Amino acid sequence: MDMKVKYLMVILLAAGLLAGCSDDEAVDLGGGKVRTGKYTEVWTVNIEPEYVLGADWWGGYSTVHPVMEATDEAGNRTATFGMHQIEGFDFEEGYRYQLKIEAKDVLTPLEKQGIYVADASQYEFTLKEIVSKEYVGIREEGRRDLEMDVQLSRVRSTQEEDSWEYGCLVGTVVGTDEIPMLPYEILMLPYEIFAENGNWKPWLLSEVGEDGVENYYRMRIKVSITPSDTPVYRNLYRRIRLQEIVSVVEPVDNDSIIYMDRDEIEDLFI
Repeated sequence: MDMKVKYLMVILLAAGLLAGCSDDEAVDLGGGKVRTGKYTEVWTVNIEPEYVLGADWWGGYSTVHPVMEATDEAGNRTATFGMHQIEGFDFEEGYRYQLKIEAKDVLTPLEKQGIYVADASQYEFTLKEIVSKEYVGIREEGRRDLEMDVQLSRVRSTQEEDSWEYGCLVGTVVGTDEIPMLPYEILMLPYEIFAENGNWKPWLLSEVGEDGVENYYRMRIKVSITPSDTPVYRNLYRRIRLQEIVSVVEPVDNDSIIYMDRDEIEDLFI
């Protein structure tokens, strides 16, 4: 979950959490964090018609990906939600929504033992009602349509003291030398596919062979790139949407690593 949504929800729910539970129900996670895993509240949220980008954090590893933007009545961002984070709600770009959602405080197994997990999702969300759904469209001005070869990669810092790395996509625009960094930001590109047995199938850009070795591929896709007047994430002023998967081009080195200095990485991902 995006860190901003965590902080917003802590503010909204803190009073109710503390008032609605007795001492024998509460779990003290330290640092003033007291949770029960039982508290539920219903919120009204406004969802904007175009996606933005958000980041998940897991011990120094980050993925930046499309998320839904929640705003207040003045249009200021209040939170972001993963595309499938609100159970029962399917987001369609181009529509502005007002939703009533149920937010349920959930403890992980470690948190039930009193261990605070900074990266764990604190809440489960369920759609209660679509209050309104209005079609307003998406921006088309300045749109470019092009083909791009993309592959998975990892970005590491050139500084020896830095231990983290970031997953990303690297794209080469067909017919040019343009090589944009793509922090998993292509809307509708199915990075993972949910299998019927409840397990995740391999990523589209990788495949585990019979020998147990994971092989990586470069894929050719058609995309549209539309500029944004406001940042979609950090210094990114663009939205990239998948139009068509053309083909898998060829296998690539599964140890492909891009080294960047700290400032470059922070500008792109943090």
